[in-house]
Amino acid sequence: AQVHKLPLNVRSVLVLAAHLGFRFRRDVLETVVTSEYRQVYKDETPRSLKAKFDAVLETAENASILIKQEEGQMFAFVHDRVLQCAYEMVEEGEMKSRLYLNLGRRLLPMLKDDEGIIFLVADVLNNGSTMIASKDTDLQSEVVSLNKAVAKLCMQRAAYKSSAHYLRSAIDRLDLKKATWTKKDLALTLHNRLALATCNCYEYEACQKTVKTILSKARTTQDKQ
Repeated sequence: AQVHKLPLNVRSVLVLAAHLGFRFRRDVLETVVTSEYRQVYKDETPRSLKAKFDAVLETAENASILIKQEEGQMFAFVHDRVLQCAYEMVEEGEMKSRLYLNLGRRLLPMLKDDEGIIFLVADVLNNGSTMIASKDTDLQSEVVSLNKAVAKLCMQRAAYKSSAHYLRSAIDRLDLKKATWTKKDLALTLHNRLALATCNCYEYEACQKTVKTILSKARTTQDKQ
């Protein structure tokens, strides 16, 4: 109820924050919000847009919706019910998927200088992946590469179940009709890694299914190994 009583501009920012998670980095939210602001306040300076964002955060903090952490570098919702309230302001389905996709598009450029948000960007884009146009092959490829990279990080940390999740997300975005299933083919690489990840987290049925796919699709004995 507290969230609904806030001004529209504050609620809009809280909705974006809720789709970044319970706890989020201030600079990540600022990137998303100021990107939105630039489309609305086209004649205003970056300093002015930052001031608007700062004012919104201050309002949310004073209303006991958000709490400041780590000297203001991080923020968090005061309670998961407050988060849920802001999250549910956007209906499930196409609208929510589109919101996630727009968030992901705005966060992608940050990855060049800040790999610390790679998991966040992968999750956000995966949640919005159903809205990626089939003709947008560049973004499709970027999402595949991102999931592949995150899956590798998970594997290195022995988080095999998470690795399998991201590998499946990568495979879902591939056009398997164009796959050659040779040693250098991405489809074969991802399926091989998925077989390993599912085996390591004791998902033997899923592992067997993946292995059967590899054996039926791979063209040479070497590719099947």
